[in-house]
Amino acid sequence: MKQQIENRKLPWTVKFIVHPSQQNVYDEFCKQVLSSDHASNDYQLPSTWKRSDDDDQLRFIVSKNTDEYNSIIRKFDEQMKGYYTEIVKLERIQNERWYMQYIAHRKDFKKRLGMDTEKRLYHGCPEIPADSIINDCFNRSFAGVNGILS
Repeated sequence: MKQQIENRKLPWTVKFIVHPSQQNVYDEFCKQVLSSDHASNDYQLPSTWKRSDDDDQLRFIVSKNTDEYNSIIRKFDEQMKGYYTEIVKLERIQNERWYMQYIAHRKDFKKRLGMDTEKRLYHGCPEIPADSIINDCFNRSFAGVNGILS
């Protein structure tokens, strides 16, 4: 399929309706189709990610005495100085499935646009909406509700 699309320079759209027990179908599609023939399908998880025996643990507090923390806070402060009073904590969300999708989309955008368009965005919110984001990703249908879910 990929070869035919590339050879004929066809536009294409793929619609997925995935049964909850088969969520890896989309991930595998991204891994296989969006990767080039010359690139490996493998990907490296970020070196800052921590291993956990608890498969359900997705949130990790980033320690204040790390390069990761200092780099993120420095860049945040450059953009937001004067717009905030306190940083309570910095957490990293580790979700391999979402990370794999991100890698596939980043690669596809670079290929299609011929340049890197990636930007660093910051998001702060109370605990309840944060939990919702962690469980459901950034669901745009909740945009503007300030974490109030029905």
